[in-house]
Amino acid sequence: MKIGIMNNPSSSIYNEIIEIGEAGFDFLDLTIEGPDAMNIDIVRVSELINQYNLSVVGHTDPCLPYAYPSLGIRVACLNDLEKCA
Repeated sequence: MKIGIMNNPSSSIYNEIIEIGEAGFDFLDLTIEGPDAMNIDIVRVSELINQYNLSVVGHTDPCLPYAYPSLGIRVACLNDLEKCA
Protein backbone atom coordinates (compact mmCIF):
# COMPACT_ATOMS: atom_id res chain seq x y z
CA MET A 1 0.00 0.00 0.00
CA LYS A 2 1.16 3.51 -0.80
CA ILE A 3 0.23 6.49 1.31
CA GLY A 4 0.20 10.03 -0.06
CA ILE A 5 -1.12 13.48 0.61
CA MET A 6 -2.40 16.42 -1.43
CA ASN A 7 -0.47 19.66 -1.48
CA ASN A 8 -2.17 22.84 -0.31
CA PRO A 9 -2.74 24.95 -3.44
CA SER A 10 -2.46 28.13 -1.35
CA SER A 11 1.03 27.24 -0.13
CA SER A 12 4.38 27.04 -1.89
CA ILE A 13 4.43 23.84 -3.95
CA TYR A 14 8.18 23.60 -3.40
CA ASN A 15 7.90 23.72 0.40
CA GLU A 16 4.95 21.34 0.27
CA ILE A 17 6.94 18.75 -1.73
CA ILE A 18 9.85 19.01 0.70
CA GLU A 19 7.56 18.58 3.71
CA ILE A 20 5.69 15.67 2.10
CA GLY A 21 8.94 13.98 1.09
CA GLU A 22 10.57 14.46 4.47
CA ALA A 23 7.46 13.12 6.20
CA GLY A 24 8.00 9.85 4.35
CA PHE A 25 4.91 9.79 2.15
CA ASP A 26 4.99 7.63 -0.99
CA PHE A 27 3.21 10.00 -3.35
CA LEU A 28 2.09 13.55 -3.89
CA ASP A 29 -1.53 14.18 -4.82
CA LEU A 30 -0.58 17.19 -6.94
CA THR A 31 -3.45 19.64 -7.15
CA ILE A 32 -3.83 21.86 -10.17
CA GLU A 33 -6.28 24.17 -8.46
CA GLY A 34 -5.75 27.89 -8.04
CA PRO A 35 -4.37 30.19 -6.97
CA ASP A 36 -0.90 29.23 -8.26
CA ALA A 37 -1.32 26.12 -10.42
CA MET A 38 -0.12 27.89 -13.53
CA ASN A 39 2.82 29.67 -11.91
CA ILE A 40 5.27 26.89 -11.10
CA ASP A 41 8.77 25.98 -12.21
CA ILE A 42 8.18 22.53 -13.69
CA VAL A 43 11.88 21.63 -13.66
CA ARG A 44 12.18 22.50 -9.95
CA VAL A 45 9.02 20.53 -9.12
CA SER A 46 10.33 17.54 -11.07
CA GLU A 47 13.71 17.69 -9.32
CA LEU A 48 12.08 17.78 -5.87
CA ILE A 49 9.74 14.92 -6.71
CA ASN A 50 12.72 12.86 -7.89
CA GLN A 51 14.80 13.87 -4.87
CA TYR A 52 12.19 12.40 -2.52
CA ASN A 53 11.30 9.51 -4.86
CA LEU A 54 7.63 10.51 -4.85
CA SER A 55 5.03 9.19 -7.23
CA VAL A 56 2.48 11.75 -8.43
CA VAL A 57 -1.28 11.61 -8.81
CA GLY A 58 -3.05 14.50 -10.54
CA HIS A 59 -5.79 16.22 -8.54
CA THR A 60 -8.18 18.57 -10.29
CA ASP A 61 -10.67 21.09 -8.98
CA PRO A 62 -13.98 19.29 -8.30
CA CYS A 63 -15.80 22.18 -9.99
CA LEU A 64 -13.86 21.88 -13.27
CA PRO A 65 -16.59 22.45 -15.89
CA TYR A 66 -15.39 19.88 -18.45
CA ALA A 67 -18.97 18.77 -19.16
CA TYR A 68 -20.52 22.25 -19.22
CA PRO A 69 -23.22 22.71 -21.91
CA SER A 70 -21.41 25.67 -23.48
CA LEU A 71 -18.71 24.55 -25.93
CA GLY A 72 -16.58 27.63 -25.23
CA ILE A 73 -16.41 26.87 -21.51
CA ARG A 74 -15.66 23.18 -22.15
CA VAL A 75 -12.86 24.07 -24.56
CA ALA A 76 -11.38 26.66 -22.16
CA CYS A 77 -11.58 24.14 -19.32
CA LEU A 78 -9.82 21.42 -21.30
CA ASN A 79 -7.17 23.88 -22.53
CA ASP A 80 -6.36 24.90 -18.96
CA LEU A 81 -6.34 21.28 -17.85
CA GLU A 82 -3.89 20.45 -20.65
CA LYS A 83 -1.61 23.35 -19.63
CA CYS A 84 -1.57 22.15 -16.03
CA ALA A 85 -0.92 18.54 -16.97
